[in-house]
Amino acid sequence: FTQYEDYEIELIEKLAESIASTISTVRVNESTKILLEKTQQQAEAMKSQEEEIRQNIEELEATQEEMRRKQTMLEKELTDALTQIKTLRSDEEKWQALRDYMQAAWNAVPMALYWKDAELCYQGANQSFLKMANIAEPADLLGRQSTQWHYGLLAALNTDDAQ
Repeated sequence: FTQYEDYEIELIEKLAESIASTISTVRVNESTKILLEKTQQQAEAMKSQEEEIRQNIEELEATQEEMRRKQTMLEKELTDALTQIKTLRSDEEKWQALRDYMQAAWNAVPMALYWKDAELCYQGANQSFLKMANIAEPADLLGRQSTQWHYGLLAALNTDDAQ
């Protein structure tokens, strides 16, 4: 073994420290490089996700706008339908009033009256006819033919229709 001088030992120690420092720096640099790459990958992934989220938000906004447009259209259709229903009800009430008026006028005639359609089915009659035919409710007469009744009088009236 040879004895090393203090300055040689000091030099070797400084070289060892320098080498250790360099190795440590290289390791830190490698670790930093890996972390930087991971961070860049994550940043790219986040950017991609942000773009996807932005597109989804745009699609949602477009869908919401379409839904608002359809809702407005349906509300207008509903309003129009309700207006039409009111008009039809009003017209129906007017027609019913007219039918009631006409029925009252027919009922005021003392002789028996009835009316039939082209197939000879009863469509209506006055109270004199209903009383004479012994029919309690006018609805019992509607849509029937004289031959469907067991009343001799109605059969006779049907014969008169054919003449």
